[in-house]
Amino acid sequence: MMGDKGDKEINVAEHLDKVINKALNALEKGKKEIFDIAETTRNECQKIERELLNLKQRAVELIKEVEHLEKHAKNARYKLMIVSRNFNKYSQEDIKEAYDKANQLQISLSLKRAEEKQIRLRRNELEIQLKNLMENVKRAENLMSQLSVITGFLKGDMKDITLQIDGIQKRQLLGAKIIQAQEEERKRIARDIHDGPAQTIANVVMCSEVCERLLDKDINKARQEISELKNNLRGVLQELRKIIFDLRPMLIDDMGLVPAIKKYLSIFEKQNNIETSFSVIGNERKLPSILEVTIFRILQEAINNVKKHAKANTVFLKIEFNNDYVTMLIRDDGRGFDTEKVFNDKKAGIETFGLMGIKERAQLMGGKLEIYSKPGKGTRVFLKIPLDNFDEESKNESYQRK
Repeated sequence: MMGDKGDKEINVAEHLDKVINKALNALEKGKKEIFDIAETTRNECQKIERELLNLKQRAVELIKEVEHLEKHAKNARYKLMIVSRNFNKYSQEDIKEAYDKANQLQISLSLKRAEEKQIRLRRNELEIQLKNLMENVKRAENLMSQLSVITGFLKGDMKDITLQIDGIQKRQLLGAKIIQAQEEERKRIARDIHDGPAQTIANVVMCSEVCERLLDKDINKARQEISELKNNLRGVLQELRKIIFDLRPMLIDDMGLVPAIKKYLSIFEKQNNIETSFSVIGNERKLPSILEVTIFRILQEAINNVKKHAKANTVFLKIEFNNDYVTMLIRDDGRGFDTEKVFNDKKAGIETFGLMGIKERAQLMGGKLEIYSKPGKGTRVFLKIPLDNFDEESKNESYQRK
């Protein structure tokens, strides 16, 4: 009987593995198809953008041609009027020639105006089409993100987490939080790249096409465009370096937590014109890598909230190193907010996601994070993480000198 039960459990497990593998294959196939659709749509967007650029250039040329024809048509009509009034002075052939010329110019003018109208209509159609295609790309990206969450969950190995957490509900909750944090970080990175370097590079490609056309027409204008291209590329490089720094500040690995914070605050102060003050209490030392990254990420989110919402003039930061714990205090003199109202307002869920995220980061490290704020009284963020939550190897590492 025991053997039969064991065989049944094995069969169930094997069957479950097959079901999951089929689901994963279907999801991966769906992701690939959605990706292909998104890429095709992006290529169509680029074609439309190029056509729009050509239409705009043609529209400028038509405006000049219409103005030129209007001037000549006006002169031709005036000459026809003079010839018609002085038929005794001019021959029948002169009158016919003046009439034919005025009529021909009027026909050319009507054709150019009709072409200009068609270009405007085509431009409007393309702009609407481009907007719809970009919305389709955005929907495809969101769908791929959702499929990635499901795929990541199915692929995840929960055995190590099971050994540390009691109860299936806690295991599922932690797994969901980890996956959610990963996907939010991926979405943020994708958004930063899409809104920054990707847009600039797309503009560089279009400008390079303009330069190619200008090289044979206006070399000075081409030089100006090339100079602008270089400036745009420098901006792309700067944005990419910032994204890389946000992904993993290398100063943490090379020099430790405190130098990385000093560098970050220096950049923040220059870019936002907000004065910062930083002090360290206790013996500064190397902490476990995961703890240093956690503290730095909490600092980033808190400082980012100051930049977005606080309208502060000064930010004060203090870190204290103790044998048993490490604390961090971030205080600003901004406008503050009603913490009870913000955290209890369901409609503000998206806005408070960052604050909830740093609380969860602290809790995962066995610490706690408290936020104090009142309207007009600024905001204080206090973090405390005990070091005895780490294993002996990590704790020994934390006592090493810098």
